[in-house]
Amino acid sequence: MRQPSLMTTTGLLLMLGVVAGLILLRPRTTLESTAEPLPAASSTAFRAVSVPAAPTGFALNIRAVNPARTRYVAPVSDGTFWLWEADGTPVGYIWSGPMGLWTYSADGSRVAGIYNGAAYVWSTREAAPLAYLPPSVPVDPRSVWPLVFSPDGRLLAAAGCESLNGRQRCAGTRVHLWDVEAGIVRFTWMEIPLTAITELTFNAEGTQLQAIGCVRYESAVLGRCGQAYPGSVVWSTRTGRVVGGS
Repeated sequence: MRQPSLMTTTGLLLMLGVVAGLILLRPRTTLESTAEPLPAASSTAFRAVSVPAAPTGFALNIRAVNPARTRYVAPVSDGTFWLWEADGTPVGYIWSGPMGLWTYSADGSRVAGIYNGAAYVWSTREAAPLAYLPPSVPVDPRSVWPLVFSPDGRLLAAAGCESLNGRQRCAGTRVHLWDVEAGIVRFTWMEIPLTAITELTFNAEGTQLQAIGCVRYESAVLGRCGQAYPGSVVWSTRTGRVVGGS
């Protein structure tokens, strides 16, 4: 029987070594968030891929407090976000990864956060996910400010910029209005006479949304104006039309 040549054996071993090396050296992909969108038809808008059994460490840097000041959202040292009772007892895990802004509904039953221009909404009773609300047009994640629920908690509005240049100037102001119950964007306003928006306010009935802004940001992350815009824009949340302002 013919024996394999030394060259053939050496070449085969060399090839196997290269393949194994590529597998070992392949960079590991990191999961930026433990939440993933589910199809719109699903009753649960997004789910946790992996849920920690208990928070690691104590709450740090409180991000949002409910109106009754009985519960709050805060991360712990491992970067996961939890819902907490006022006495420091964890209610439940809600998020892992970056989240730029948080807000509570007026009755405290819902809490929302913004990540990469998309909004996520949870029930605060059991820290359960309620809605994943993607934007209809791209926004710069650094510029999302502010984020606000309508008085009944059924609508959620956020403002941002398509992009920010080196001088913190906003290019392409965007305002998204989401229907939380339906899980859809109701309106996206782009033709706005405000270069950057720092305040969004619903009227008591939730039928109008007012925006106040500025010419440029002093700090896009903090939502502070460098030069104020002396006026506002008011839209109807039912028709999307401009109904007031100055």
